[in-house]
Amino acid sequence: MSTPLPAAQPSSRLWQLDALRGLMLVLMTLTHVPTRLTQPMGQPFGFVSAAFGFVFISGMLVGRVHGRRLLSQGVDVVRSALVRRAGLVYLCHIGLLGLLFFILPLTGVVPEKGPLPGMMWFFQMDPWAAVLGGMALIHQPGLLDILPMYVVFLLVSPLILAALAKGYWRSVAGFTVGLWLFAQTGLAGQWYDAFVASTGFPIIRGATGAFDLLAWQLVWTTGLLGGWAMANGWTPNVGRWPAGWVIGALTFAAIGFAWRHAIGQIPFPEHEALNAWFDKWHMGPLRLLNATALLLLVLRFGPRGETAARLTRPLQFLGKASLPVFCTHAVVAMLVLGIAGDEIRDRAYLIDVAILAVTFSALFAAAWVAGRRRKPVRPAARTCASTA
Repeated sequence: MSTPLPAAQPSSRLWQLDALRGLMLVLMTLTHVPTRLTQPMGQPFGFVSAAFGFVFISGMLVGRVHGRRLLSQGVDVVRSALVRRAGLVYLCHIGLLGLLFFILPLTGVVPEKGPLPGMMWFFQMDPWAAVLGGMALIHQPGLLDILPMYVVFLLVSPLILAALAKGYWRSVAGFTVGLWLFAQTGLAGQWYDAFVASTGFPIIRGATGAFDLLAWQLVWTTGLLGGWAMANGWTPNVGRWPAGWVIGALTFAAIGFAWRHAIGQIPFPEHEALNAWFDKWHMGPLRLLNATALLLLVLRFGPRGETAARLTRPLQFLGKASLPVFCTHAVVAMLVLGIAGDEIRDRAYLIDVAILAVTFSALFAAAWVAGRRRKPVRPAARTCASTA
């Protein structure tokens, strides 16, 4: 067993993390709300999605905030706080499901074909299984499959933080990498198919969401480990990094960026088997390397100073209210898919401009309302006020 890191003095909120999470929310919105920006802004930095950044940064914020809270107040306080947060995220998930299943069909905006009815295919096939499965976080329609994963990650985070507090960070790191490696085999999906076939369980694998939980837990846990280290006083000493690290990261990131924009978001259009190396849903190894390269570059060259802080305030504003902003983006995306559809070739440019203006007005309005509802925080507790 290794020795726990010494506890550091609480520090102020890092505006860079809020800005990065705000940027991920903007990119997800541009990807999910269909306009002429959807394709070019999908994975704009390489074969790395905004969902990756959102999950990683959220895990880091949980590790940083609740790592300090665990050190000062104990694991029970952390468990209670994260269970409450998971409950809030769960209620948001149920609300979005209710909107998709019951409210939108009453408005008449659901077309016969397209992405929106595609999100409802399982509900139309088996309404009871869809509703109960959705409530149990098993059935996850497209676009609404991030929050269920987030609920699970929040609930297991107290266990991970408690293990880190006891010095078991090597065991945590080994276990999370082992789960990711297992996810690459595809055996979990095959076992689930066998379970459905043998028991008659009504929710088939195609209705359980696109994200592979066993693969994506690596993203969350890695962020959690980084946040825990920050809570214990660690800061990346980028000035002493070996030049080879920086050159390697720049090379890999540049290749990923050029490849994505030259070929598209599918790296091997004519060789499907090779795409598994870049697979988004199972977090393929080359996608993971691409994300690692970008992370190193952000740490090395990321924004610093008062000027950068001022310029990124709109992103920080969105990032601080990530949950209401995320839910608002999902609602707007469903409405736009229902009203305007995803066919943009014959759509007037002004319509796209109007869609984006209304969309981002809604996001900033949601962030403003969330900020107004946020309770004042006592100075002594201010550093633990942020929740991911």
